[in-house]
Amino acid sequence: MLGNAGKEDFCKVYVRVTGGGADFRLPTTVKVKKEDFTGKKITGVHNRKQLNDLIQKERHRVETLILDAILKDIAITLELLSEDSGSRDKLSTYIKKYLEDTPGLNTRRTLKSIYKKLPEVSINRIGVDFLQDHEKMLRGQNLDQNTLYNQTKKVKQLLLSLIDKDKITNPKVIKAITKYSPPPGVKNIPEFLTIKEVNDWMTVTKSLVNPNKKTAGYYFLLSCHGGYRISDLYRFDYDKWVKDDILIVRANKNKKIVSIPIYKPLDEILLYCKNHTLKMSEKEFREFIRDVAKDIGINLAKRNITPHTGRHSFAMMMLKKGLNIDEVSELLGDTPDVARVYARILNEQIAGKIKKHLD
Repeated sequence: MLGNAGKEDFCKVYVRVTGGGADFRLPTTVKVKKEDFTGKKITGVHNRKQLNDLIQKERHRVETLILDAILKDIAITLELLSEDSGSRDKLSTYIKKYLEDTPGLNTRRTLKSIYKKLPEVSINRIGVDFLQDHEKMLRGQNLDQNTLYNQTKKVKQLLLSLIDKDKITNPKVIKAITKYSPPPGVKNIPEFLTIKEVNDWMTVTKSLVNPNKKTAGYYFLLSCHGGYRISDLYRFDYDKWVKDDILIVRANKNKKIVSIPIYKPLDEILLYCKNHTLKMSEKEFREFIRDVAKDIGINLAKRNITPHTGRHSFAMMMLKKGLNIDEVSELLGDTPDVARVYARILNEQIAGKIKKHLD
């Protein structure tokens, strides 16, 4: 259909949508005189094929949106069909904002990698099967079970944030997102060092000549005795985190400070880290840690030693020193369920020793 005549009697061509209580006019980029338009197509002008193709393209876009909305049980509104609205409400726009507002969720690099895999869609067109379809797409990439769980969980978190901000309002879609459960991950047995291996690590690190390798060795020990994540090691500030005879392990969301007393050999480790900042790349840090692991006799073909191994070692040492699951989870900032993984390993070791003595 045509709009009102404008300059030089040219009228804008609209695509009209009617039915089911809807009656919308969606503008195209085409303008034509009334005598050159039959109601369905343009005639009588030299570039009519090009103009008719533009109209047909817009009709096809609108028909696709309507069909998609019907299949996903989404209300057909002018906002949904508007091309300007679609570009303004693209999921990618909210992803960018979500990344800015949630710095604590792992690394920004990992999040960006996940969200690049999401379809470029308007949030108004997110249907009840959106998360299932996304999970199906990820399964086709042969990801391991834990990666699949983490990626689907983070996408659900994004959609829940859009629900909280009233950006997703369809009740059926909200119900589907809320009820969706990411595929469960597999709780792998974490790699950790024994107390003897931690002591051997200290002995070897003291004797190292390579300054970068020595620094990597000491910061790994800081994780073993303080439970720090790799991100914490790079942020470590002696003046802020060491107060008298205590080491601040972390701060809770409620601003409650979690700390541990400084004991031997933690005092020596802290003194070294005070004067040596961890500046090397994460790749170099990981490589030096594996080098030190080899130096103390660890078979890297059978054991995967990473910066996070220090955190696991800290948890195991605390349990062996008599702390309970809740106390270890408080120190780590993990849930008790996560801390129970360490307790299960400890129980299995004890059971193995008992069995050995009874056999």
